[in-house]
Amino acid sequence: MSFSLHRISGHVALDLANTISWRDSPAEIDHLARFEDAMAWCRDAGILTPRAARRVAAAEPALRDRILTDLRRLRGIVYAIGGAVADGTVPPEAPRAALVAMLRNALAGAVLEPAAPEPLRLSFAAAEPRAAMIGPLAWAALDLFRQDLAGRLKQCPPDDCRWLFIDTTKNRSRRWCDMASCGNRAKVHRHRQAALRADSGS
Repeated sequence: MSFSLHRISGHVALDLANTISWRDSPAEIDHLARFEDAMAWCRDAGILTPRAARRVAAAEPALRDRILTDLRRLRGIVYAIGGAVADGTVPPEAPRAALVAMLRNALAGAVLEPAAPEPLRLSFAAAEPRAAMIGPLAWAALDLFRQDLAGRLKQCPPDDCRWLFIDTTKNRSRRWCDMASCGNRAKVHRHRQAALRADSGS
């Protein structure tokens, strides 16, 4: 699978939240079903440096399971907070507290290193495998939710999608995660409904 096809949100933390397709439907697909899927996704997203990726890939099976569990848990946290923001409501306390706990655990292995153009950058490249994978994403989520997202963070309307995305259009007119998928589905549905109404009125 090409994970780049699913990077429509405009932010890596939201891309993580969107790693479930056809959510809550019989056709649901979890794109992080296996540890190997998680590794592929993180490499594609640029989360892991080559050295960190080798270290994470060499983790013992039990640690791999914990990493995958944490990654899915973070996905749920971002989805819960992002969904609330998109609805214009205050994010629930439970996912907020869970994100803080993940950040606290991951920061223990982080270092501040020189970077450009900013003076310093928080790096998890040398952290233990769990923090190396979870840390950058948890920090990215915190960075995202510290911004003013009113009217910009949105959720795709169909019940079997609900992907999150940042609307970067000037007039905040973006409605769908992707016009080529959900947008076209909605267009076809409208046309069918119009045809049915026309037939019933003839």
